[in-house]
Amino acid sequence: LIGAMPLIMGIWILAKGLGWEQQLERLMIDMRESATGGIWSSLLWGLSIVSFLLAILTAYQVFYGSPADLEGYVVETFSGIESFELDAISRDVAVWIIAFDQALTWILVATFSFILSLGVLRWKEGTFTGQSMVIIAFGAVVYSISKAVIEVVLAELGGGDYALEFTTVSETWGLPIFVLLAYYVLRTAVESVTSEAGDDGSNRFWGI
Repeated sequence: LIGAMPLIMGIWILAKGLGWEQQLERLMIDMRESATGGIWSSLLWGLSIVSFLLAILTAYQVFYGSPADLEGYVVETFSGIESFELDAISRDVAVWIIAFDQALTWILVATFSFILSLGVLRWKEGTFTGQSMVIIAFGAVVYSISKAVIEVVLAELGGGDYALEFTTVSETWGLPIFVLLAYYVLRTAVESVTSEAGDDGSNRFWGI
């Protein structure tokens, strides 16, 4: 062992000179980051699949629900609709729209979970800065606008007319407009912060 000490010291000095220690440390960090990204990606994949199945089950319940329950759901859910008749214009179209409305949350969760599951694999590369928050905010925009459009369509399909009054319009479209403005502000802030921090590399994991 004592005779091998010069050889061991020589190998250690050579490794230090060639930067093998830093390379090994970098390799371990990359492996750890990749494993973390893989775990989160798998969890998001699972959430996407479960949400998709729940969306199908929710729509299935609507298709086999009673007309009274569906009409009551529309009146209770949308404040701008005072009365609703399922057979007023087209029952099939109305049922499909109600099914889409009830499954909308699960559909968006499944869609954006799938998108995020692809994005987390890029965390270790430092190219996913701030995009997770922007994607989630965009999902909120899609949800709020979809709910407003569904309310207007159901108001027409239920045998009534959508009242173009300030109170009704503001109740229906106030939240989507606010969410859209908030999304614009958030996206602008993320782009500003990431561009400022991009020069020194300090934004590597920012925004996750």
